[in-house]
Amino acid sequence: MSTFDVLVVDDDRSFHWVFNQALKGTKKCGHISNCLSGNEVIEFLADYGREAASLPDIIFLDLNMPGINGWAFLQRFQILEKSFTKTIRVYVVSSSDNIEDRHYC
Repeated sequence: MSTFDVLVVDDDRSFHWVFNQALKGTKKCGHISNCLSGNEVIEFLADYGREAASLPDIIFLDLNMPGINGWAFLQRFQILEKSFTKTIRVYVVSSSDNIEDRHYC
């Protein structure tokens, strides 16, 4: 069975704990990394972008974060991903009930 390396991006530490436990329970996750902000995830990806083995396979992204929010991250990600040596899937995980957020997802 193949596993996936995952990056969870959310400013809520308790969400990280709960989500990480759920991911571990699937037995399909390899390494799980966590970032608490849009700034942190951009730095993470910029640091590891040239090494495919260090990049996650999947990013779970919150939209509502202080500073660089999920939408701003996605705009920057479109530029960053051009330099990556592998494809990364991004899934939005948010409690937003904003109809516009749902439309764009």
